[in-house]
Amino acid sequence: MSHAALAACMSFRDASAGQLQEWLSVHTLVGVDLFILHDDHSRHFTDDVAHLLAPHLNHGTVVMVPPTSYPFFDATFVSPQLNLSAKFVGQIEFLTRCVETAVARSAAWLINLDLDEVALPQPVHSSLVQALEAAARESPSLCCLSVRRHNFYTTDEVRELTAAPEAIETTV
Repeated sequence: MSHAALAACMSFRDASAGQLQEWLSVHTLVGVDLFILHDDHSRHFTDDVAHLLAPHLNHGTVVMVPPTSYPFFDATFVSPQLNLSAKFVGQIEFLTRCVETAVARSAAWLINLDLDEVALPQPVHSSLVQALEAAARESPSLCCLSVRRHNFYTTDEVRELTAAPEAIETTV
């Protein structure tokens, strides 16, 4: 079994082959070498998606984790006493499987993203791995990072935010 420098976890539902291809391509370019994917109970897992993923699955650069007990879109409460929704249980189940897969593949780093999110290194670094390794050298006890996130909006949403441009950029 191969070792991964950087694994990326992503859950999708009813994604097109084009969306997945773009996401995989961008993250391959910035250094992701293992993709741990989860189909969140898609209503339509198309032949195009299966065809796109097949070579990646055969090569071992993509691993599909099994479906979770509860879909992420399920807002029912599994335990009303604990205020625990099925969505939360499904997400925790996926993230646990993601971490287990990354550990089994000896991934040095793990990032969790959505299909509409892209992780890009700052211009000083040529890859995410290089950026993460630089951060680890600066802080040897580093276990996790908080990264600056930029939200991109539709034209209508941008018009609404024009009065408050500071709302466009947030730090996670």
